[in-house]
Amino acid sequence: MISSHDEGDVVKETILCDEELALEDKCRVLRSQIRAIRERRSQIKRATDKVTKSASEWASYRNRAEQDLSAAVATFKSAAMSNQTAMASLEVARNLSPTVDCFYIWHRGPFGTINGLRLGSEAPSLPPSVSTDDDSVANSAKPDFDLSSLISQAPVSSSDPSNAAVGGKSTNETIKVPWPEINAALGMAALLLSTLEKKPHSGIKFKNEILPMGNFSKIGIAQTDGRPPVLFNLHYSEDSFQFFGKRNFNTALDGLFHCLKDASDAVSRIDKATALPHKVEVSPQGEVTIGGIPVTYGDNGEVWTKAMKYFLTDLKWLLAFTTKNADR
Repeated sequence: MISSHDEGDVVKETILCDEELALEDKCRVLRSQIRAIRERRSQIKRATDKVTKSASEWASYRNRAEQDLSAAVATFKSAAMSNQTAMASLEVARNLSPTVDCFYIWHRGPFGTINGLRLGSEAPSLPPSVSTDDDSVANSAKPDFDLSSLISQAPVSSSDPSNAAVGGKSTNETIKVPWPEINAALGMAALLLSTLEKKPHSGIKFKNEILPMGNFSKIGIAQTDGRPPVLFNLHYSEDSFQFFGKRNFNTALDGLFHCLKDASDAVSRIDKATALPHKVEVSPQGEVTIGGIPVTYGDNGEVWTKAMKYFLTDLKWLLAFTTKNADR
């Protein structure tokens, strides 16, 4: 028989076994939870590392974007300032005309001038009371295209009462322009016409050929039978010993005025309401006149001086027209 004491020990051992089994079950559960927690922690750590890496990459991207934005803003501001400067320069350039600056046409008393060179043969001297400012003074006192003085200023007649004696001396002395100055002025006028013909969109085309060569310029007169143009000297000197020198000079002068007439016709085609101040006409006999005055150089130097002044006036108008319509 089993004593009560032994039964108690068996019961205790059974309880201990049950508790041990229960503890082992708890340990297994805890170990499983620990493994799950460790796995979860590893997952969280990987996710955290990934998020940290992404945040670092985004921070780096943002920094680069901010740098690019700053550079773009600086570039935009620089481009805006450059554009503003360029627009201001363009506006200044639009108000400039190199041709006008290179060919300044004005007058000195009864003579028309181009770049300070008088174009005319002779004229009576002006009385002291009449201003004879040179081109530099006129340039600072007059606007670019003020032609009123140039048109209205006519050679002073020797019969004008203002030519009376002053201080006991006669003021009716004739002013004569040396031929080197006249030839240089004609060369400048020829160069101006040639320049206007070559301007893009000017619409000016000459039948004759202009060869601007300074004091020794030439005019090629077009031939109707298809032959090459015949060259004539647009320069003269009364001291020259050339045969037919004056005739050849007048032929070249007529050819030059035909070029001016071609330019006048081109202006009329572009703007029918515009006409040169002094009309260039060719008679059936072939005589060329400007403002009703013959352009042929002859014995009356004062008349020829007036014709050349009309010529320069028309050139100035032509220059103003092309500057307004072709250079803009």
